[in-house]
This record gives sequence, C-alpha cells and structure tokens, in this order.
Amino acid sequence: MDNRKQKNNEQKEKPLHELLTSSLVDIYVGQDSTHWSLHERLLTYHSPFFASILDSDDKTEEKKSRGSKSYGLPDEDDYPFELLVGWLYAKSIRPPRTEKDVGPLLELYLLSEKFQMEKLSHEVVEVVREFYHTTSTYPGLRRVQYIYAETDEDNEMREMMVSSVARQLATGDKIPSHWASALKRNGQLAVDIIRAIQQWHIEERSIPDVRDGSQCRGRRANGGIFSAIERATDSQETHGTTDTNLGVESINSGQSDTPHVKSDGEEPLSRESTPRPRKPRSDPPDIQYENEGREEKPQQLPVPASVSDAKQATKSDYRTALTDAWRYSHANRVESMFLLSAWAVYVIYYLGYAFGKEATWS
Repeated sequence: MDNRKQKNNEQKEKPLHELLTSSLVDIYVGQDSTHWSLHERLLTYHSPFFASILDSDDKTEEKKSRGSKSYGLPDEDDYPFELLVGWLYAKSIRPPRTEKDVGPLLELYLLSEKFQMEKLSHEVVEVVREFYHTTSTYPGLRRVQYIYAETDEDNEMREMMVSSVARQLATGDKIPSHWASALKRNGQLAVDIIRAIQQWHIEERSIPDVRDGSQCRGRRANGGIFSAIERATDSQETHGTTDTNLGVESINSGQSDTPHVKSDGEEPLSRESTPRPRKPRSDPPDIQYENEGREEKPQQLPVPASVSDAKQATKSDYRTALTDAWRYSHANRVESMFLLSAWAVYVIYYLGYAFGKEATWS
C-alpha cells in the first residue's frame, strides 16, 4: 500500500495537452441523459474506473465496428458531474461561499470515490475542511450522517468530519440535544469520536483524574459536574433527528447560570432584605361578586297626566323655588345683621374702655 502511494507520488502528472487526443467518449448523465463528450484519454488517466470499462469495450467486436464509445450514468445528478468535468479540464474546485454549497461538494466527493479518482477526492476534502476552518464552523449532523451512510470506514472525508465533531463536543460546555440523540442511536459514530480524541495524544497530566479525590472533573465552569445536555428549543433545535446546525458555529453554552441560582441558605435572607409589598385591601369575594352585577339607575321623575297638571306642577315648582330663595336670602340677612351687631358691641366696648382708662390716668 505504501509502495503504491510512493510510486504515485513519484510519477509526474501528465500535462493537459498530452491528454486531449482526438478520441472522445460519450457520457450520458441523469434521468434526462445529459450528453457529455469528453476526451477519452483525459478521463481514463484520472479514473481507473472508466479506464477499465472503456478498455473492456475496445475488446468487443461491436464497439470496434461502431467506432464511438459511450457510457450511461442514469443514477447520477447533473450538477456534481458538471463539477467533475470542470475539475478534469481546469484542475480547480470553486470553494463554497455558504454552507449550502457544501452539499454539492459532498456529492462530488462520493462521485470521485465511485470513479476511483483519488486526487479529486483529496482536493474536495481539503476544500471542505478549509471552509469549516475559515468560517470557524463545524459539520452539521445531517452532513455527517450523509457521509456515514455513503462511505465505509477509514474514509478521508468521514475522518475529517468526525475529528471536527469530536473537537466541537470536547470544547463545548454542553452537548447539543440532536447530537446526544444521534450518539445514542449510532454507536459507531460515538466510537469513532472517541478514537478521534485518542489520536490527539493528549498528555495525561493535562487530563483531570477523579481517582485522586479531587472534586474537579475538568468542568470548573459547571461547578465540577459533567457536561449537561442542551435542551432543544423551537428556535434552536430540533424535532426528532433533524439538524439545524448545518455549518453554523458550534453550539456552546453562554455565560454560566451559577450566579443566578440561589441556595437554600440565601433564600430566607433575600426575603428579609427585600420584603414583599402589601397588597391593597379588597372586599371579600362574595361581596365583590354580589355588587358586580348591580348598576345604579337614574332617578325617574313622575310624568304629569295632562297639560293642566303639568302647568300646575310648574307653578308649584316655581313657588317652591321662590320660597327657597327667600329663605336663603332671609337667613343671609339675619346672619349679616348678627355680625354687624357683634362688631358694633365690640367697638363700643373698646372705645368705652379706652376713654375710661384715660380718665383714670388723668
């Protein structure tokens, strides 16, 4: 295995102009049979898969008589194969701008694995890895599940994604709920994450050892307890196995909630220091409910039976009003006269006292 890799590295890649021969091969992709005419030597040089197929076709008498070669890929999508053709002739892969652009690259990777194009597979892995590195993000659960379903063990893309997820979970204060559910169901994924952590070769002295009697288990921010599982919310995660962390930043906990949690000893003290305000006094519920349905009705005046009765009532009301006015004015006059009399008595008394005192002095 190592010798073959060494030979491949030592072998110089042929330039493009030497691979663009006159011999073409027709490739039909997808359900619509999209037609691609590719240079046979270019395709077979980078793909042992096509080399074996087209070489076997040369040996048949039917293919020799027809002169043209063709191959159908009805189960493949057009866009990933278009990316493959672009790489064949341009030797470049457009880097993804957003996480949505990673999906077609993963399909291109699986296509390159199927066609045994090792160089293309390696370059796709590097492009995807560079995207997650420059954006400070991690592969989402759905991406990892897709690669796990379509690849075998010791796969380069699978190893890159598992190592990234291992770092996300190891450095986070909480385990996202969708990852916790996935790890419970997929034991192989959990084993691969542990294997990825083992390959870090962390020094033993940097790992807390609970056997020495210390209460710290490597999570000082959590008060020395194991990492909690993050609760799923409607805005964040997930119903069932769906994953919304497709390329977003790793879900780590924010500031610790420890300062906001009161112990049993602090609770009575806080009640004494901040007494509850007294509620305004209210009537008992039965009185409230009894008076609730009652409404004050305006006082209704008697309606006269005829016009003469109305005039008579008007005259009586007028007389009553005059009588009340006279009584009011008479009372005011009596009160005024009483006040004037009092002032007069006071003045006479004061003057008599003054003159009598002056006569005594003289």
